[in-house]
Amino acid sequence: MVAFEHVSPHVTRKTHSLSRFQEFVMVLMKLRLNVPFQDLAYRFMVSVPTLWKTMPMCFQHAFGRKVTVIIDCFEVFIERPSNLLARAQTFSSYKHHNTIKILIGITPQGTVSFVSEAWEAAPLISI
Repeated sequence: MVAFEHVSPHVTRKTHSLSRFQEFVMVLMKLRLNVPFQDLAYRFMVSVPTLWKTMPMCFQHAFGRKVTVIIDCFEVFIERPSNLLARAQTFSSYKHHNTIKILIGITPQGTVSFVSEAWEAAPLISI
């Protein structure tokens, strides 16, 4: 209840079919268990289109209901490795620093659905 009371004043609502607490519980279920929208709709006695109303309008206009996940890759600066091979593998020529890359998948509603293991920024070139 403390977490709910902390976040509820900052949440803008797009539908009034559910109470604020029901929406909060639904978000937690989606984040922790990745429950399908059809299941959530059944459990909370709302229609699936009601749940799709939570998708940002820019995604609705651009992609309709075809978007499942948005993928992106980001780099994280790391300390310069002492091992020369590791240093060469992690050096980013456009960041001019040693980095690792992480691939992330995010649903249009903002749920992080996938995070890859970190990998080196530059592939090894065989000579």
